[in-house]
Amino acid sequence: MTQVNVLLFAIVLSASAAAEPAVAVPAPAQAETHAAAGEWREAYEARTRQLAEHEAQSKLREQAVAERIRTLRSTALGLFGALLVVLTVFFVRVMHDRKRLRDLAQTDELTRLPNRRHLLAAAGQALQRARGDHEPLALLALDIDLFKQVNDAHGHPAGDKVLRQVAHACRLALRPTDLLGRTGGGEFIAVLPNTAESDAAMVAERLRAAVAALVLDPIVQGLRITASVGAAGWDGEELLPRLVSRADTRLYRAKTDGRDRVVAKG
Repeated sequence: MTQVNVLLFAIVLSASAAAEPAVAVPAPAQAETHAAAGEWREAYEARTRQLAEHEAQSKLREQAVAERIRTLRSTALGLFGALLVVLTVFFVRVMHDRKRLRDLAQTDELTRLPNRRHLLAAAGQALQRARGDHEPLALLALDIDLFKQVNDAHGHPAGDKVLRQVAHACRLALRPTDLLGRTGGGEFIAVLPNTAESDAAMVAERLRAAVAALVLDPIVQGLRITASVGAAGWDGEELLPRLVSRADTRLYRAKTDGRDRVVAKG
């Protein structure tokens, strides 16, 4: 009978182990007590309850681990999102600062027009396009007459306002495709793509008239200014420095001939 009891107890333990082969279960003390007393049904039920409780505890642990993983994942995603926002803001600020520095390097701070260096670089590109497309191109050199006297008589703040007014008037008198820049003092250069020298003379006269028509009373009561302009058309072969030099030569001739005029020949 003892051997039968042992055999039955072994069957109970084997059945319980088969129910959860991958889980290590503590010694079933209660089940052993019932088995020792020959209470096989109670032993089986006790062992079954122990397995169910162990399985429930395992599920709770798994759920806790899964919840922790979800929490860590959410935290990581939140940190990544915050880092992405910070990096985006930093990138935008860097790009803004780079653009601002580039604008400062290329723009005349007073008139907001391209400065001499930037304008001549753009003029060189325009000349290369004209050469490649076999199109005409012209250049105007404009200088405000007696501008130094404006600064001397009314101060540099008044002179700065005059420069801004002249820049605005000239910009309005040109086409959107034309280039205009301040090259220093009261001097400006305009680059006219796809424009022959005869047409450039008419554009130069339009600029001269626009400057002469400026009403500057809000700056200085009774102040009137004029400008002299030299116009030169590209000959199809010369480099940009030569074209600029010819326009400058005609500008100075306009000055010596009495100012407030356009010279586009000779």
